[in-house]
Amino acid sequence: MSRNWYSQGSKRLHQARIGPKLKQSIRTLAIIRDTSISAITEQAIQRYINKNKKIIRDYHLTLVSRGK
Repeated sequence: MSRNWYSQGSKRLHQARIGPKLKQSIRTLAIIRDTSISAITEQAIQRYINKNKKIIRDYHLTLVSRGK
């Protein structure tokens, strides 16, 4: 990987670009589940992170092994 996790901080997560169709789906789920848009968004991100835990762990282990 050419990018480092610690160099990606210039753009805040809440500024991430989300397309109109995805925004509409998030709004719809918030209504159906009677919860906030923020809660739906956080749950979706958490599920994605959980699915990719091994990749994240391996990346950090690689950094540690290189002495960074």
